[in-house]
Amino acid sequence: MKKSFILFASLFLLFASSAFAQRGTATTTVSGKKIEIEYGRPSLQGRDMLAKLPVGGTWRMGMNTETTLNTEATLKFGDKVVEPGKYRLTAKRVTEDSWHLVINQESGNIEVPLNNEERSELVEIFTITLDPGHFLMEWGAMRVGTDFEVQ
Repeated sequence: MKKSFILFASLFLLFASSAFAQRGTATTTVSGKKIEIEYGRPSLQGRDMLAKLPVGGTWRMGMNTETTLNTEATLKFGDKVVEPGKYRLTAKRVTEDSWHLVINQESGNIEVPLNNEERSELVEIFTITLDPGHFLMEWGAMRVGTDFEVQ
């Protein structure tokens, strides 16, 4: 009985710790206002997962739960404005080699074209990076990003 409990407890802790380790947060602060994206961090494990998404399809940008943007600042992507608040993010495959960031709002979705950026190697674990004025998303051979202004 005691051995079964120890085995069960060990397996539970292993599973729980790996589930928590698969979440990531990208954060930046501009003019004292915090911008944060919380997302899942899947690993390729020898697969090409993004190749399976058809053109026109959307991807929730991570694993296990939705990707969210929480911004204290008004963000401007070109002529598209995102007011302070919490939003669900997805990515849309527009062509074989191009993507849009989709910011899901109650009043309608905002689609932001993402630019292909130089990459030197494959990225094993899905990663989102936020720098003041720049969003970057990398996984496998995909490395796409966009600039934004904080107002």
